[in-house]
Amino acid sequence: MISNGQDDNWSPVACLVLAYWIVFLLFSLFLVWRYWFIRIYVVAMTTFFAYRCGGSDGLSVWVADLAGVPLTADPAPTPASSQTSESAN
Repeated sequence: MISNGQDDNWSPVACLVLAYWIVFLLFSLFLVWRYWFIRIYVVAMTTFFAYRCGGSDGLSVWVADLAGVPLTADPAPTPASSQTSESAN
């Protein structure tokens, strides 16, 4: 939210990044529209992730289950896992 009611001017780098993403989006849409094998891949991946994540808490839970790693809400580091300069040597 802009408090003074005026938008800040975009820097040239921000405009360049926006232009890059617009061109990349158009190029990607062209590839999906033009080539049937890319279209099949996109539809297959979208269907797969929608199927896998539809009945669960999301992709991160599924990947954590596959990896055998418990997914916690607060990933606070334990003292044994923190690396200091003394333990690195």
